[in-house]
Amino acid sequence: MTTAWPPDDPEEQVAAVRFATSWWRYPGSLEQAARERYGVTGARFWQGINSLITERHVMAALPNECNRLLRLRDRRRVARARRRGGYRDCG
Repeated sequence: MTTAWPPDDPEEQVAAVRFATSWWRYPGSLEQAARERYGVTGARFWQGINSLITERHVMAALPNECNRLLRLRDRRRVARARRRGGYRDCG
């Protein structure tokens, strides 16, 4: 099933985040399933998910999943900044 990415329908947006946060047995399985379901690459899939997890209706429907993905995203950003030497710990 190929649809627009990221989906325009609020219910489909929630379903996409639920799909992204489901557990996959093997590495790369999620990206392959996203390619088959949405017709996008793994990178494009995660770009769409990152934009969806800040939508109010998605956060209201899936608060734990959105917060977990936001935490993971923030950790990756900090790790990238530290590798480049641009991160300063304010604490």
